[in-house]
Amino acid sequence: MGAHPPRHPFLPYLLRCSMAMTMALLLFIPYSVSAGEIEFAKVVDISGHAEVLGPFENKWKPAAAHMLLEKGSKVRTLSESSVQILFDRNLGSIAKLAEKSRLDVLGRSSDTFFLERGGLFLYREGETGRLEKPQKIRIRTKDGEVQIGLGGCVVQSTKEGTFVRVFDERVEVTGRPGSRVAQTEAPRVVEEGFKFFTSVHAARSAFQRMQFADYGDWQKWIKSVYEKKDDFEAEALEKVF
Repeated sequence: MGAHPPRHPFLPYLLRCSMAMTMALLLFIPYSVSAGEIEFAKVVDISGHAEVLGPFENKWKPAAAHMLLEKGSKVRTLSESSVQILFDRNLGSIAKLAEKSRLDVLGRSSDTFFLERGGLFLYREGETGRLEKPQKIRIRTKDGEVQIGLGGCVVQSTKEGTFVRVFDERVEVTGRPGSRVAQTEAPRVVEEGFKFFTSVHAARSAFQRMQFADYGDWQKWIKSVYEKKDDFEAEALEKVF
């Protein structure tokens, strides 16, 4: 019988490292979705008291973490309360329903909502070169519809009308029949750093550059979003190593 080749003393160590890296890749593959891809609408964090009314249900129940919001579901928050809603597994698209707000899920693919009242913070992080035309999220109000691909904005629905503030990239606003925006041939594009108001009742719309005071609540929220992303990635690595 021929002699066996000598065993390299570092081979077991290299194999263990290779297996660890393979496990790390396998761990992150399920959480790697294309930028702009919407997988679901899931409650991931609740502050204060929030309630959910499921499709075909007639009684509101307390919202719970990891609860999926199906088409026909409704979410509402009380005073000093909020709900975080995630749209994919890698925290690329996330929203916050502010206090005293109500949001209805209209689309089966979790891309269309009706903001009956209150405020909705929405951030969608993009990755250069991975997706040119991301799936848009549509936020409807009584005054119109706001469409966002990648970027960040706050939509607020009040008795006076709908306010839109854009903090990253841009959004498109289409008016409801009878509104000032609906009279235009194309949706209004609101760029980063601007805010927009439209109202069916007032039959008017207005552009304004945002002021320093407009950024306070957004900056506080987006900081918490990145902290959550950091914690998420750290926990995933701990499971491997």
